[in-house]
Amino acid sequence: RAELDVMTLTATPIPRTLNLALSGIRDLSTIETPPEDRHPVATRVTEASLELVRDALLRELERGGQSYYVHNRVESIEAAAEQIRRLVPDARVVVGHGQMEERALERVMGEFVRGEAQILVCTTIIESGLDIPNANTIIIDRADRLGLAQLYQLRGRVGRSSRRAWCYLLYRREEALTDDARKRLKAIFDASHLGAGFQLALADLEIRGAGDLLGGEQSGHIAAVGFDLYSQLLAAPVVKVASRRVVAPQRSSTFLSRRTLQRAMWPTRGSDSISIDASASPTPTPRSTRSPKSCATDSVRRLQRRSDSWKWHDSGPVRARRGSPHSLLRRVA
Repeated sequence: RAELDVMTLTATPIPRTLNLALSGIRDLSTIETPPEDRHPVATRVTEASLELVRDALLRELERGGQSYYVHNRVESIEAAAEQIRRLVPDARVVVGHGQMEERALERVMGEFVRGEAQILVCTTIIESGLDIPNANTIIIDRADRLGLAQLYQLRGRVGRSSRRAWCYLLYRREEALTDDARKRLKAIFDASHLGAGFQLALADLEIRGAGDLLGGEQSGHIAAVGFDLYSQLLAAPVVKVASRRVVAPQRSSTFLSRRTLQRAMWPTRGSDSISIDASASPTPTPRSTRSPKSCATDSVRRLQRRSDSWKWHDSGPVRARRGSPHSLLRRVA
């Protein structure tokens, strides 16, 4: 589209961006066609259990696959990795997080990509950019502490092949879930089909609110007036602006024609005056207070001074020096 200047691609738009689209301020298009041979990721929300973790990891090992175990606490991630090693002693377990040295993290990720390690214990550093078709099981510890967009991106690390993939979202019984956490887990469980990003974004908008239209808040409710009244107040100016037809300014190109310049520089013999067509007069700039006629007269006088160095020939004026006056006419016209 010729009138399109900026296009933003996102799997789960933040509440403010989605609100702008729903309000009509920004255009929105959705892509709901999944890649070929892809299957929905089987999602399970359950209480944390060592038996559940062991069974899920062993099932993936038996079919020759790899697994992610997400533990988003750097200070205790080594203890979590050691616990996984005790649960699955036959598997090679590696650890990766953002506070590691660059070369060490690169070495760990390289081993996992090449299939030399079967289980990667990591933080949410893997939520974007990884495409490992052989990894089809992900276990997310303390999923109630993560946002909807994070959970959706983490679940998207598996199921990138024709194999059936599994996602386990774990929470702790001893710590009661907040209302928002319960809503997030229910939303991610309900939206387990392919292309569910837009549905999750709508749920996120409902849970967190729309945020500020012009401010820095990307989410949050408009407590002063309420979302419904805010939408009604916003609808009127949006329709008004959208109905305006923006016409691109046309560039003016006023110039003296070649015939006019010829009459001005080489007037007919016996004629004492120079007549200039008013339609060919250059338009003055907005800052100029002079009339178009005076500007045109000055332009002709400058061209007449240039013609003093020319001599008359039977076929027309020929400049005494090198060059031809026709090249000047081409540059002006």
